Amino acid sequence: MVLLDLASETYFGLNEMAAAMWQQLVRCATIEEAYETLLEEYDVSPEVLRADLEELLQQLVESRIVELSGP
Repeated sequence: MVLLDLASETYFGLNEMAAAMWQQLVRCATIEEAYETLLEEYDVSPEVLRADLEELLQQLVESRIVELSGP
């Protein structure tokens, strides 16, 4: 999966797991809900999933592909 920031024309490539994370982030109302859904779907430790999800979000925010809001 590839995300594109139309404003800067920057591409952001996602591997299979990052694409699954992105899809859940789009579908779910909160980051925590996306995390819980991914935790149920994949055989991964909670700590690893949380770290990977936070890293993806940080990269997307830094690339200005997403903007976080709320508490």
